[in-house]
Amino acid sequence: MVICQLFRSRLNQHLLRLNGEYPSESEEVITSCECQTLLHRMMVIHSPASLPVVHNQTVLLYHEGTASAWERVDTAGAVFLHALRDHDLIPGQLYEIVRQDDGTLTVRSSPAANN
Repeated sequence: MVICQLFRSRLNQHLLRLNGEYPSESEEVITSCECQTLLHRMMVIHSPASLPVVHNQTVLLYHEGTASAWERVDTAGAVFLHALRDHDLIPGQLYEIVRQDDGTLTVRSSPAANN
């Protein structure tokens, strides 16, 4: 979803401001994921084999236009991405990691979360 706002200056000049994710012609859903409730900086990955990141490797994920660095952590029973800094993802909400046509990885709310 993109929000478009039109502004006009005192000199009658127009400015168009866009907020949100820009539409993409091709994208690939890599995996679903969710941030842990108790450990907010840990995101559990539901399909780790699809994630193009290996153990201890860092990746940039974009969410609503903001990039954040995450490091992959493999445990005996699960794979996580650990946020190196704070982020604005909601704990317990289901998200998707998506590869855009330019190769960047974005995080967006999963359509399954709205059902």
